[in-house]
Amino acid sequence: MPDDSPHLSPFARIRHEDEQGREYWSARDLADVLGYDEWRNFLNAISKAREACENSGHLASDHLVGINKMVTLGSGARRKVGDVRLTRYLVIQNADPSKPIVALGQTYFAVRTREAELADELVGMPEDQLVGSTHGRSSPRTTSNSRPRRVSLAS
Repeated sequence: MPDDSPHLSPFARIRHEDEQGREYWSARDLADVLGYDEWRNFLNAISKAREACENSGHLASDHLVGINKMVTLGSGARRKVGDVRLTRYLVIQNADPSKPIVALGQTYFAVRTREAELADELVGMPEDQLVGSTHGRSSPRTTSNSRPRRVSLAS
């Protein structure tokens, strides 16, 4: 569910988590944040992101998943529309570079991606490499009984 805290970046506000705790963003929400007036104009960025994903050896279906979403129309009626669940920042890399918010988004998603990479690396490290690896000095992020705490730079 999106977080409406005023102290978060606009990208953190529209961040969602699925049932397994994996983060994702709605392409329609992202298009709104980036100032796209029409969904069809944002579809070009999504198409380029799919192509970039495939060209880099990744399955686009792992990072850009077509979904349906209910929206409220001006009349108050609700209707189902197509959307895309995004797990990474490929779309923002392919968004309109003339929009200042795009640069902010590129930075935000680069940091989020790096945080996820570091978290994955930590999960795979043996405990003896996480604790006591400071040669007798205590690390500010660890104690003798704990793993490094995750520091978020993306708020």
